[in-house]
Amino acid sequence: MALSSTLKKLLLLSTLTLLGCRPGERTPPADAPPLVRLHRIQKSGIDLTILVFDTRLNYLEILDKPAGPESAPRTAKTAAEQAGALAALNGGFFTPEGQPLGFLRTHGEDLGGLHPGPLGEGLVLDTPPTLLRRENFRKVSQQARHILQAGPFLILDSQACAGLRGREPRDRAFLLSDGKHLFALAHSSACSLESLAQALAQQPIPEFHIERALNLDGGTSADLWISREIPGGPLERSSFFRKPVRNYLLLKSPNPAS
Repeated sequence: MALSSTLKKLLLLSTLTLLGCRPGERTPPADAPPLVRLHRIQKSGIDLTILVFDTRLNYLEILDKPAGPESAPRTAKTAAEQAGALAALNGGFFTPEGQPLGFLRTHGEDLGGLHPGPLGEGLVLDTPPTLLRRENFRKVSQQARHILQAGPFLILDSQACAGLRGREPRDRAFLLSDGKHLFALAHSSACSLESLAQALAQQPIPEFHIERALNLDGGTSADLWISREIPGGPLERSSFFRKPVRNYLLLKSPNPAS
């Protein structure tokens, strides 16, 4: 049965009230509860673990390890617990010597330079969390305190990217954005980059339209940990042969005042 216009308005007002918003407000107030949702989905034979959050209420930090991958913390779980984060995901690629492969900024300090290859097609910015094409980096780089370069893009403009080279099935770590206010830390079971992009292009996440998806370091480096503060947690996704990494992306709340 079709809902009357009056009932629709009442439902909308109730939803806005639960989120702590008033009609007409574009940004929820600072004391609104964090919007974080955990999805465990299977698509095209790939197991997806996706942690969706509202970028107006949560933010990202990069925990880098200047002493190299073998230094502490050695897991996403430990990194998140030590930093008081809601979740943590392994970050970008690094050289055999343990140096970041590409540009990295943590707490306003820069390290390395822009990587010109497929592994540096995109950048992750912190507040609000954003996935940016490499060619647009200079336009907004001064505004961010945390930046991580990675790649390749899996989804751009809601379409699967062509020519993805990672054909060997491996666990994958990646980031998602709807181009508006939703963002996600994500992990997949072993698959190729092409098959993952095709699965994501089918828009498998309820109430989340994937506009961009960026690949991070994967394989034995893929490591996602979600705390018990999030419904469905604690949850860990990593390899038995987990490889220590150079840096982690941390999900924190509430959003700090700018």
